[in-house]
Amino acid sequence: MTEGFVRFAVRSTRGLALVAAALTALMMTASTAAAQDSAACDVYEIEASNDDPAGIDKGLASLESKLKKPPFSGWKRFALVKKHQKNLRSGRAVGIGLAGGGNLSLEVRDVTREKGKKPRLRLSLQIDSAGGKRLVDATTQGDSGDPWLVGGLPVKGKAGATGVIGIVCTAK
Repeated sequence: MTEGFVRFAVRSTRGLALVAAALTALMMTASTAAAQDSAACDVYEIEASNDDPAGIDKGLASLESKLKKPPFSGWKRFALVKKHQKNLRSGRAVGIGLAGGGNLSLEVRDVTREKGKKPRLRLSLQIDSAGGKRLVDATTQGDSGDPWLVGGLPVKGKAGATGVIGIVCTAK
């Protein structure tokens, strides 16, 4: 039945225009959906400790409000180890090699948009140790631009310190 309709549509000018309009609408919808489910993300590798001098590295300004609240307020020094900038698209995990060894995998699951509100992102994160052991496997939702912190990661050669991953993603 569909094959007969396509033959009819292609034979007539009006039908050809309808098929072209339908295909154009389909392609525009697909590209709009892909654009909505993408984000620009900053990923921060942080070393938290009680070492002196106390303070928060200037490179962590976008995370400062979260670092000053529990459970992170238990540490008095936050040093930026490395910052990664990644563009993510829904359904495609991006791997990031961590400075201290191991790997982080980050994926935008989806972006929801409601009129008058910030876009909300659903993100998945997996962190594996240098030896391949899964340390973190989490999914979260948050507003575009809001920070997400994951702490308690081992810091090689630094007793009393802990690793923290900070993520700030902005929907495109």
